[in-house]
Amino acid sequence: MKGALPFVVIDDFAFKKRFTYGTIIIDLLTHQPLDILPTRESSDVTAWLKRYPDIKVVSRDGSKSYAKAIKDASPDIKQVGDRWHILKQLFETVKQTIRTFLPKKWVPPQKYELNAEPIKISPRKSDHTRIQNEEKHWNRIKLVHQLKSEGFSIAAISRKVGITRQTVYKDLKTTQKPSHVRESKYQAYQALILNLVKDGLSFKKIEASCREKGYKGSVSTLNTLIAQARRNQKRERPIFLHQRILKIVWDFQKKDHKSQFEQIHPDFLNVFPDILSLDQMVSSFRIIFKNKESSQLLEWMEKYQTNKFPFFQSFIAGLKEDLAAVLNGVQEPWSNGVTEGQVNRLKNIKRLMYGRANFDLLKKRFLYKN
Repeated sequence: MKGALPFVVIDDFAFKKRFTYGTIIIDLLTHQPLDILPTRESSDVTAWLKRYPDIKVVSRDGSKSYAKAIKDASPDIKQVGDRWHILKQLFETVKQTIRTFLPKKWVPPQKYELNAEPIKISPRKSDHTRIQNEEKHWNRIKLVHQLKSEGFSIAAISRKVGITRQTVYKDLKTTQKPSHVRESKYQAYQALILNLVKDGLSFKKIEASCREKGYKGSVSTLNTLIAQARRNQKRERPIFLHQRILKIVWDFQKKDHKSQFEQIHPDFLNVFPDILSLDQMVSSFRIIFKNKESSQLLEWMEKYQTNKFPFFQSFIAGLKEDLAAVLNGVQEPWSNGVTEGQVNRLKNIKRLMYGRANFDLLKKRFLYKN
């Protein structure tokens, strides 16, 4: 390579992912590769940059090693933080924040009425005969009242209906039909049972809790009460939040995110009100890059530097450490996007040569293509 143009981009590539990395240098104007280095050490990058004093702008990711290398080579070189890497860092910050502040699986609050109607036990099969007899008894009572209203004496009613006079007097005092539905004498345990069912406890645990509170009834009666409470319960299906909330917060096309949150569940924002603050923070940051106004970034950092999300506090601290490059990334047209195609081409060549050649041959095949 005879010389370097004044605008270059520096990025890394993997010889072996997570273990060994090299450095690729691309011309920002022609998008052609200028060189590759066997490492991404700061000293190697600095030495390369010093060989080309005409370089004025270097686009890079958020690597502190590259930042130091460029500064050591020449403080006059303008460093431009790559927008994609900044937004990727923002995305990871949002994802970590959502995973920290929201449960992965959320069950909406149950709608319960503790002041519900008294628990009633339906008649068993053994009660049918008694119910029939009570129905006959009620018909007799109505007949006694009718005869009395027609002017029959007590003795005449007794003879006509076939009952004693004491029974006639008793029937005349009865004005309401006897109830065939047995009221539970364990009404005091209704609120306890509802709360335990709401918490999802098993029958054995509910029985143990009721026994501790003084319940002395049968297991079958308690089972009836629990079954009725479960039937009255409106069960809410669990909602998986992490991916769903991340998709909404990161959606830059739709502006009405609040309605999307409410569509998840009517009570979602009541339970997690801080999600609106997070959403506003993310959307306002992305607007800065759309408008290319570096002054708005400074205002954004000042506004949110004391936010309640620890991961965002770290994100803002990282922006401040590399502030000049980040501000240039907002307003300058340069980015690391031109490296993607060249890195893919380099990886393809590397795979074809794997185990059969050294770095020098890889470099020649990459730089001097036919």
